[in-house]
Amino acid sequence: MEKKYYARKPEKIPENWQKILDKLTEKITDEILYKFMFCLETAYALFARLILAKACEDYRVPHINFSEFIKNEVKRYSFRGDFPKVAWAVLLRNLIEEMKRGLVESVFEEDIFYWWTDDFKLGKDELFSAKKVDEYMQYFSEAVGQVLLTLYKFDFSEIVGDPLGTLYQRYFDKETRKALGEFYTPKEVVEYIIDAIRYKGKSIIKKRLLDPACGSGTFLVEALKRWLKEAEDLAKERGWDFVLDKLCKEFHIVGFDIHPFATLMAQIQFMLVLLPYYKKAIDANKTFTLRRLPIFRTDSLEDETKTGKVSLDNPDTITMNLKLPIRQGEEKEFIKVEIDMPNIVVAISDKTGLLNIPEYFLALQAVFDCVKEAFSNGKDSISKYELEIAFKKYLTDKEWNKLVNFFEPYAQKLISVVKELKYKFGDGRLLKSIEDFALASLLKNHVKYDFVVGNPPWGGILKGEKGTLSDKQLKEYYKEVYKSAVGKYDIYVLFIERGIYWLKNGGKLGFIVQNRFLKANGHVNITFLNDYSTT
Repeated sequence: MEKKYYARKPEKIPENWQKILDKLTEKITDEILYKFMFCLETAYALFARLILAKACEDYRVPHINFSEFIKNEVKRYSFRGDFPKVAWAVLLRNLIEEMKRGLVESVFEEDIFYWWTDDFKLGKDELFSAKKVDEYMQYFSEAVGQVLLTLYKFDFSEIVGDPLGTLYQRYFDKETRKALGEFYTPKEVVEYIIDAIRYKGKSIIKKRLLDPACGSGTFLVEALKRWLKEAEDLAKERGWDFVLDKLCKEFHIVGFDIHPFATLMAQIQFMLVLLPYYKKAIDANKTFTLRRLPIFRTDSLEDETKTGKVSLDNPDTITMNLKLPIRQGEEKEFIKVEIDMPNIVVAISDKTGLLNIPEYFLALQAVFDCVKEAFSNGKDSISKYELEIAFKKYLTDKEWNKLVNFFEPYAQKLISVVKELKYKFGDGRLLKSIEDFALASLLKNHVKYDFVVGNPPWGGILKGEKGTLSDKQLKEYYKEVYKSAVGKYDIYVLFIERGIYWLKNGGKLGFIVQNRFLKANGHVNITFLNDYSTT
């Protein structure tokens, strides 16, 4: 099998990385650097998920018992008082699966950062077999054990809300955060911008806010805190289960980011703020659960309505090219797959009975639920009965036969694509990336927002990567799609244009950009502003 790469190459290797890499190899190749970055992202992604799991226990969220689960698993994998070091990773894999069932599924479901789990699908007898356990597995599992035992003693109940942001700054130096593509925006700046766009008052419960470059979720967290505060009266009347369902299914606060690592961080930050309210929702409604948070990995500057192609065989279908977050081969190219999606004009029509975009958003989620369930059970196809059951979990009062018959071909095509990826690359976790692409393309290209905020990338003009698009190709693409892509421009100018496009009439935009935006002639004369009917 060819080598696979999941990480992107940093512009500059931080000095503290250099010391570690020098011990690993005499020559730092791209392959070594990609692996190192991906391992670093994996470690922090794992740590963040465990913080969330322990915080849920400390907040006494029903059905979540981090400590008791660890105790029971240690007993389960011990033999005559001996607990093999490699069992810690097996225990962790089981813990994550338990959290996936008990908490928000999208936060804990398998993604590209679960690559290590393949090596720890071991039975109890195999844990004690030296033939089955190599040195790498021992080291990894022992480190996992240290983290689990440290968190076991910690109490997050007093700091739930923004512990990851604090920990991230404390334990990851500025150079490392920059290399990972993260910029932690100071809380004071975030509050200033959200105040400036007047995101406050009871009216925000019905409005929508988007951060198209959300990073680890700093803007989303502040907006969420305000939204939840204003929703308290509605919760007294309808319950927190109704309010949280409304928040996510009607996508009132949405985040996009191009990096899988960033979107995961944002989801966990988002969930940490939701915890006390999530507990209230479950206390009142034991069957309540959130399957997804409206935070997705996507390229905010790509407009799939312009890059997708209408199928010649079926005009109801648009074929879109998806670039997966995995590199392969000597050229280190990102893997690309074609995904068939319904034309939105047809999907929201008499052919389906769907009335609007929120209903279509729910229908797509049901389709992906079916695909994931079938794939996890090794099935090659999805029955119409299974699709109908899934739709009924999200929608009410629909003509189920009509809805099932319309979406069934798309569901079958999706599972065939995922199975092919599994066969070619030995990795079925890429389904999460496909799901993000599909759901984000709907919220990105067909929804208008009352507020658009954030800290978009700036400080560079074009940054084409080997294996994707060169600077020249990117420049041509942006020139074709964006009116502001003229002369020498910084990438944030495109985000401003895209942000204005996303706004409803009277909507408000608040971005952090360089102060030279007010000085450089190329930035002052943004003529495209006059082409959008917003204020």
